[in-house]
Amino acid sequence: MVISRGPEYIKNRDFINRESTKYGYFIKGEYFNCEMDIRKKNTIKHLVGAFMPFNKTPKTAWTSIMMGIRQIRLFIDRHIAHWDDSKQWLSTFLDLKPF
Repeated sequence: MVISRGPEYIKNRDFINRESTKYGYFIKGEYFNCEMDIRKKNTIKHLVGAFMPFNKTPKTAWTSIMMGIRQIRLFIDRHIAHWDDSKQWLSTFLDLKPF
């Protein structure tokens, strides 16, 4: 049994999409097939809300942290991140400098 709000609520959104000409990398991360309201301001609100003790029992700091991490981990299962060499700016030399 699949519980869904319907196909009109399914959204996709990039949360990172960058390409570096200096280091020669391309990174893209996106939420896909997500029915939650995934606007940026709501995503941050849900991240902070995951650690609040309102819906957790017993109401201790340890429970809030552990169940908050669990809640975020389950949410992260609905996103994908991809890291690759840049399509246009391939890195052929890596210069490491000490701090």
